[in-house]
Amino acid sequence: MAHVRFVVAAALALGIESCASASPSSSQLAPPVWPATVTVAPPAYAEKVIWDFTNASDGSGPLAGVVADPTGNLYATTQTGGVIKGNALGTVDEFSSSGSNWTEATLYTFHGFDGSEPYAPVIFDARGNVDGTTLAGGATYGSGCNTNGCGAVFQLTHGSSGWSESVLYSFTDGSDGGYPQGPLSLDQSDDIYGTTEGGGDGACPLLGGCGTVFELTHSRTWKERILHAFTGADGKYPYTRLIVDTKGNIFGTTPQGGSGCGSAGCGVVFELVKTGSSWTLKTIHAFAGGKDGASPAAGLLSDSKGNLYGTTTAGGTSGFGVAYEFARSGSTWKQKILFNFSKTLGVYSPYGELTFDTNGNLFGAAAGGNTCTVGRQRFSCGVIFELSPARKGSWKEATLLAFTFSTSGWNPNGALLLSASGTIFGTTQRARRNGAGCCGAVYQAMP
Repeated sequence: MAHVRFVVAAALALGIESCASASPSSSQLAPPVWPATVTVAPPAYAEKVIWDFTNASDGSGPLAGVVADPTGNLYATTQTGGVIKGNALGTVDEFSSSGSNWTEATLYTFHGFDGSEPYAPVIFDARGNVDGTTLAGGATYGSGCNTNGCGAVFQLTHGSSGWSESVLYSFTDGSDGGYPQGPLSLDQSDDIYGTTEGGGDGACPLLGGCGTVFELTHSRTWKERILHAFTGADGKYPYTRLIVDTKGNIFGTTPQGGSGCGSAGCGVVFELVKTGSSWTLKTIHAFAGGKDGASPAAGLLSDSKGNLYGTTTAGGTSGFGVAYEFARSGSTWKQKILFNFSKTLGVYSPYGELTFDTNGNLFGAAAGGNTCTVGRQRFSCGVIFELSPARKGSWKEATLLAFTFSTSGWNPNGALLLSASGTIFGTTQRARRNGAGCCGAVYQAMP
């Protein structure tokens, strides 16, 4: 059960915190949305690998992109490897630059009872602590969830002797949820919000339930509260970032469930409306698997007007996903399709969150695109794309960087991080170390 996300994905399709979680300022409002799409010739972006993972003390298999602290240091997680003390089950890594050179420091290695397999990016709270989730491990390691452990929320705190880790909450895959592989979010009080892919009410037997939305609050100790347990009809298996607005309302996606696409469901966009001290789920949209898209594997992005942006990995006019916007109109939401991804256009099946630049353009990474051939094998190395409004009511797509097997990193994943100068930072799940596709990389792409 440790690799739940990829089991679900296969069934579906076949900051500075992260910029993707930040709302742009008034100068970053998204432009008007039109349904037409036009592909244009891309500008030249050059890739530079910041770090090539070795599956040693630095870990292996980054899946979530990077985040940055106020000084410009980058942070990533890996799902396996690390400093060996019995088990080495994933890491939190820091990357700092001196001129054009970058150095890596492993802040923490997970060993099981303290967590295992961090799939999501970390976040920073108001005190500078580093918070995150692990898909497995925690107090149930060795006993629950096929002995892998049902997952944990952790916190890294920096002191005079370096970084230390504490487990804020260990899941049991019961009514409290299980398998928290998505990133965390904070409200204005530094309360923690997140999702679990399993557990809850037990309606989905595959993972002990259809998943939950949870809150962690702190008063001497950390206490969990389930805000919603999915039933399948209203969504299932959530693992993406939540948006928490100033009123305490929560927005997110699920890759399956809802009323479309038969019993599995094509996924939903949902809102948890806060009233007093309770939340009520409202389905903003249940994907039908047609032109509206299907299987949203990425979280949402919000602008300052409260409009929501995201992608799906399937559906649309070609069946390979769409970029969409939802705008509120009174008590309802209206979907507008920004772009239809396709193999013909060379960019398809985006799994990472979208990111704004200061002009309201949207950036993302797609694992589908730029077919690579190695021996007799053919596969997609992935691309970085930009969506921007064009004249006469169209949106244009530009492929900024096409990853290749000959470069150190390929198969991009997670949200992108944009600097003020336009440099893009991210991670790839694979790299060409030893010619075997091991073990992932952190890269920057420069215009």
